[in-house]
Amino acid sequence: MDDVQEKIEPLALLCSEIFDVAVQKNLTILTVRHYQKAILEKLTEGKDFIMQQKTKETYQALFV
Repeated sequence: MDDVQEKIEPLALLCSEIFDVAVQKNLTILTVRHYQKAILEKLTEGKDFIMQQKTKETYQALFV
């Protein structure tokens, strides 16, 4: 979700009634469809990953 304080705080507060919630800012999400290994290596070089996920057709990564 975009960093809009007026939206993030109420949502985090509402969700915290059910879940343990931690808000972490200044992250980037990368999504590549129909990826190739060489392209991923170039796009992700030197990144500090929080999460990576690959399916047959789509690659997603969350990094600082």
